[in-house]
Amino acid sequence: MEHGYRFDPAGRVELTLTRRGSRLEAVVRDTGAWIQPPADQPPGLPGRGRGRLMMEALMDETEVRSGPGGTTVRLVKELADDA
Repeated sequence: MEHGYRFDPAGRVELTLTRRGSRLEAVVRDTGAWIQPPADQPPGLPGRGRGRLMMEALMDETEVRSGPGGTTVRLVKELADDA
């Protein structure tokens, strides 16, 4: 994981976790920009660009929205009934 605010210690990240029944939702917001990996970089090679691939493999829903005001990542996982 890269540290988006390594050069700006005043940078803030907001994390919200919500559970409704068996549905767990995590929303992460910051004022940084989402950086897409190069289109010609295959998954699994050294370097950057596997975060979204891992999120999509581990979560039931993923959404990344990025714009001038920052980035919001929404992740949803359906938990087992006995969780």
